[in-house]
Parts: sequence; structure tokens; C-alpha cells
Amino acid sequence: KAIAASFAAAAAKVVVADRDAETARATAADIRARGGEALDVCANVGNEREVDALVEAAVARFGRIDVLVSNAGIGFHRALLDLELADWERVLRVNLTGTFLCVQRVARVMTAQRGGSIIVMGWTSGQRGAMARTAYGVSKAGVMQLTRIAAAELAPYGIRVNAIAPG
Repeated sequence: KAIAASFAAAAAKVVVADRDAETARATAADIRARGGEALDVCANVGNEREVDALVEAAVARFGRIDVLVSNAGIGFHRALLDLELADWERVLRVNLTGTFLCVQRVARVMTAQRGGSIIVMGWTSGQRGAMARTAYGVSKAGVMQLTRIAAAELAPYGIRVNAIAPG
């Protein structure tokens, strides 16, 4: 919400995506109430069809995509020996696969535009080992490597790809 509001305050047209439709709607409504322009879309970033629909909605409404902030993520504390496969897969599906799908689909739009900026949310857990952060740390390490590869591959199209790694 804070990221979307910051972009809107800088006069960006914002697409607010969330897997919870009401959360997306409320965030977009708040931006509009402050004089900004926002579109809300309910989407699970781990679902290929929903990401495609999200990107299509953004382009249909605004004609282009100049910036992507890939910020969706989930995590929990679970030690390696206690981690269930379903939890491992769920974290990787949202954090890593979701980032991949968003970056790839938006990059396809940006390559046609010959420019744009992609910002992904990493985390320091992806750079160093931490207790009980198995799935989360691995997913964020993957996000950091995806960022490096995307930056190299997309630079010739005028697309910047960067990660922010708070923590």
C-alpha cells in the first residue's frame, strides 16, 4: 500500500494488484480519494493466467507499463527439518515463481516500448543463511539471481532491473 501511494503521490498512474480483491479495491480507492489515478486488480502472482490478465488490464487501461514493483511475498519461520513440502512449494510459488511471471510478462510489454524499470523485492535472507528461513531464504536468493539475469538480458532494450533487499 505504501509503495502504491508513494508512486501515486509522484503522479504515477498505479495498478494495485492483490490476491485479496477488497484490499486492492481499498488501496486504489484511497489513491483516487487523494487525487491519484489507480486501477485495482485481484490477482495471485503465482498463477500464470492471473498475471497475464493483470498485465493485460494495465495495458488496456493505461496503454503502457513504465515501472513494475514486484512486491508480493509470503514467509514464515520453519526449520529445515520441520518444513513441509506443501509450505516449501507455496513460498516458492509466490515469492520466486510469482516474481518470474510478473517480470517476464511486464518485460514483454517493456521490450516493445523499448524501455522501463523493474524493481523486485529481495531480502537479506536471500544473501545469508538464517535460522528457520529455509523456504523464504531460498526463494529470495532465487529472486536476487533472477534480478541479475533479467538486468543483463533486458538492458539492451532500455529496461533497468534492480532489487531492493531490506532487512
